[in-house]
Amino acid sequence: MKEKKVLVIIFSIILLFVVILISILIARTFLSTDTPTEVNNIKEDTNEINEAEENLVSEPKEDSDEMVKLTNEKEYFSAKKYIDQYMLLLSSAYYINYGNLDAEELARIEEREVNYDERIISLIDKQAKADLNLTESTALNLYQKNISYTITKAFSCEKNNREVIFTKGIAGNPDKETEVIKDYCVGIIIDKENNTHSILPYEYMKKYYPQIVSKTRYLGSFDEIKDNGYNDFKFSAPKNIEMARCYLGIYKACALYDREAAWELLNAQYKEKKYYSFDKYSKYLKYNSDDIQEIIISTCETISSKYATCYDCKDTDDKELAITRTSLFDFTIQFED
Repeated sequence: MKEKKVLVIIFSIILLFVVILISILIARTFLSTDTPTEVNNIKEDTNEINEAEENLVSEPKEDSDEMVKLTNEKEYFSAKKYIDQYMLLLSSAYYINYGNLDAEELARIEEREVNYDERIISLIDKQAKADLNLTESTALNLYQKNISYTITKAFSCEKNNREVIFTKGIAGNPDKETEVIKDYCVGIIIDKENNTHSILPYEYMKKYYPQIVSKTRYLGSFDEIKDNGYNDFKFSAPKNIEMARCYLGIYKACALYDREAAWELLNAQYKEKKYYSFDKYSKYLKYNSDDIQEIIISTCETISSKYATCYDCKDTDDKELAITRTSLFDFTIQFED
């Protein structure tokens, strides 16, 4: 009888242990924020966006405001110029507010009399300001610490003589290669009548870009953008050497933050001959990253045909590099052996 009671107690303890273990496993499953299902959903969403972008046409239908691939280098180069200025403002504002500046540095900044909050807010599109509840007092929510943004693709749509250019690319901190966003988005709205522009910041774009690209339409309004003293816009055609530097910049950003993307940008014959495999190329980048980032194009000659544009360049060390472009964002690059 005693043995039977002991067995019952042991069985009860084992059963209680099993119940507790199952409860813990269930709780961990429901409380986890990185479940396989969610990860798969993120990947599927990214794949759907990329597929939708690939399916966009290069030319819109007549009198249509549909979203298309950007093919005009003048529009790309001009939009890039003003987006770069905006990104620099964000980094400068962060540095001034959080950079532990000494008294002498602060005095120099005060002499310049630059109100960064006012300038940033003056550039933000009114729809984004309303959606994000942005004012001069909350502009610090947009500040970015030492961030470098490189555009790798762009799309546009136009209506009522106003054009919206959506840019996507890589944003990262050159000092910390792990701090990177590979699908960073910034939009710019250009009022061609008033020669003005406004910015759709990343915080706005990450909310609405998936809807925009899936519907191939800009969901906001194409309202007039009045001049406020900070938001002028002027189209400027790039020189060949400037375009070559843009392409080198894309490669350098990929080499720093996305090695697989950098591998895809290399000329096929060149990379097979020099590196043989992606693994060897990745090891090369690991030990030569600084050298790649220091490459600066000093001269450039261009040869154009019906199918491609070739940029034959030399860097400041007189080493050759060649870039072959088949469309605005489709190019390959190779370096002197």
